[in-house]
Amino acid sequence: MRRVVRAKIIAAAAAALAGLAGSMGASTTFGMSAAPARDKTPPSAPRVQGPRRTSNHAPRFRFRSSDPDNPAGKLLYRCSFDSRRLHACPPRYSQRLKTGKHLLRARALDSAGNRSHITTVAIRIIAETQPPPPPPPAGRITATIAVGHSLGPFAAGENAVWVENRDGTISRIDPVTNTVVATITTPFALSGGVGGWIVTGAGSVWISNPGANSVTRIDAATNHVVATIPVGESPTGLAVTPGAVWVANHRGGSLSRIDPATNAVVATIPVGDQTGPFDLGYPQELAAEGSSVWLAADKPPGQMLERLDPTTTAVVAKLPTFGFCEYGSDGATLWAGCLDERRLYPVDLATSALGSPIAMPLPAFSVAVGLGGVWAVDLGPGGLVHFDPAAGKSVGQTPFAATGGLAVGYGAVWAGRGDEKVLRIEP
Repeated sequence: MRRVVRAKIIAAAAAALAGLAGSMGASTTFGMSAAPARDKTPPSAPRVQGPRRTSNHAPRFRFRSSDPDNPAGKLLYRCSFDSRRLHACPPRYSQRLKTGKHLLRARALDSAGNRSHITTVAIRIIAETQPPPPPPPAGRITATIAVGHSLGPFAAGENAVWVENRDGTISRIDPVTNTVVATITTPFALSGGVGGWIVTGAGSVWISNPGANSVTRIDAATNHVVATIPVGESPTGLAVTPGAVWVANHRGGSLSRIDPATNAVVATIPVGDQTGPFDLGYPQELAAEGSSVWLAADKPPGQMLERLDPTTTAVVAKLPTFGFCEYGSDGATLWAGCLDERRLYPVDLATSALGSPIAMPLPAFSVAVGLGGVWAVDLGPGGLVHFDPAAGKSVGQTPFAATGGLAVGYGAVWAGRGDEKVLRIEP
């Protein structure tokens, strides 16, 4: 009897379970699911991230793909360079390659073995370009002379190198001992200018004072200020010829001629258009060469270099220049360093024309001539550049933080450095 009852209970439970299974659908049974359908969707063709043209012989690449049935981190990759036969590759892949063109092939795979289309990328490995070797130095720094003042323009002559300091003092350097042997106080602090606003000649040092409309004369024998000479409005450039000191009156539209025997202005020579107002930049820089005085002027339609006959005080030649230029002369040759163009031009004295230019690696803020070469410095880290006129190129460069002060004399080039020191550089 008990067996019959137990059998009936088991049959009833089985029927209940069968009914429950039917209500849940034929695809499921109580406590378990049917086997999942097989993944037949391949991943997307991989995207290849990395350089297409590089000088790196072992470039790095990254493969990225997506798949609707698998997370991106679970996908696998196969790849190869220059072969159709792929091999297992990590998502970030690098291989050393020779110079030339290469084909990178990449494919993504999921855990079900589905394979993507192949992505093909052309890669070119270019030859590494070596940076040009640094130029040889412009010369040897044979002395570093502490001045103790912020440096302005330089002049070499009258048995010394003279530095006009920004505080209104003048430092006298003995080129034999490379020491400062005198510091001379002048009536006016330097209000501007870097090159050409201090010159030597007639036993003296001459300094223009643009803010005071005057020129200061220092006796090189005594190191004393012996004269302050009134000139035109806002004097800037200076030049010395036998028996005369010339002053460019920047806002006065004129040149003043000083007789060093009397410390007096003996002539005021109008230059430029006297019918109109004078703007900044006319006249400004002066240079003396042989029998001429050269005047740099800024006037319409642009920069101009004018040649003045000191005997007749007539302008005998005019030639346009390329932007603002600085001028350097050794008394027999004249050179123009044009900042905007970064070119150095010889001035043909026979024809009053600019000769073939030399490319400058820096904008020349000061130009000096001597020791068989032309020299230039900028206002920055370029330092000093040496140009060979015969070769028509720069042949050396000594980098340092230049102040713009520059002079040639006594077997050396003298240049200012930003730490209030003067460098003696010998070719």
